[in-house]
Amino acid sequence: MLKTHKQEKVKYAEELKDLYFEDQSLRRVISVMRRKCENDSIFRDHEIDRVIFNAIINKQDSLRSLRFLELIERHGYPDETINTENIAYYTIFLHSPNSLHDRINSVLRSSSISEEEYQAVKWHLNNRKGIPIFIDGMKYYSDAEIFDYFKK
Repeated sequence: MLKTHKQEKVKYAEELKDLYFEDQSLRRVISVMRRKCENDSIFRDHEIDRVIFNAIINKQDSLRSLRFLELIERHGYPDETINTENIAYYTIFLHSPNSLHDRINSVLRSSSISEEEYQAVKWHLNNRKGIPIFIDGMKYYSDAEIFDYFKK
């Protein structure tokens, strides 16, 4: 059965939200672990957080960035009709690998991304020089909200 335009938009919004929360979840777990285990010699000496980043997170970042690019190319950058909660979706690209930077820049330049969001992504694409940009009005979730998302 063919999907209506409205159904496609709903599916796009749901997938974007999943991508965002997946992007944030393990980072937040690592952050909590660092705080709880800062005096634990096994965690510290074996750099458990670095192991998790290298074994899992970095690979997932690449896959998520690719999927976000595909979605933007197909549906356009999420506007207020898709991003009704004002979620900072651009942060998905703040964890993208160097190998995707040129493609991300190209796709975003031809999209409807806001100038503020574009500059925030450019900060990452330019090797994080200067001060990162946080955009007023964007929804940034707490650790608890990130963790609760996956309880549904």
